[in-house]
Amino acid sequence: MIKKFKYLIYKGIKLVIDIGNQLKEELSKQYKDTNIVFTYKGEVSYVDENEKLISMKYLGFDKIKRTFRYQFKNNVFCIDVSFYINC
Repeated sequence: MIKKFKYLIYKGIKLVIDIGNQLKEELSKQYKDTNIVFTYKGEVSYVDENEKLISMKYLGFDKIKRTFRYQFKNNVFCIDVSFYINC
């Protein structure tokens, strides 16, 4: 299935991945070893020092790095496309 996604992306077809339905039994999923989590509702949030979820602003897709860009305060985070596919 991942080969199909890579082929479609290579051909310039934009994929819409419903992250909410990919998490299955989990309510949220942490991105690598960061404070960024994906919720079942499909929101990308930052977990602050008080363990409060703060919604992040979507800045678009970086074609060169093949990452999704999100902003929290003055920091921009790049989330690899493969994370979305493997959720």
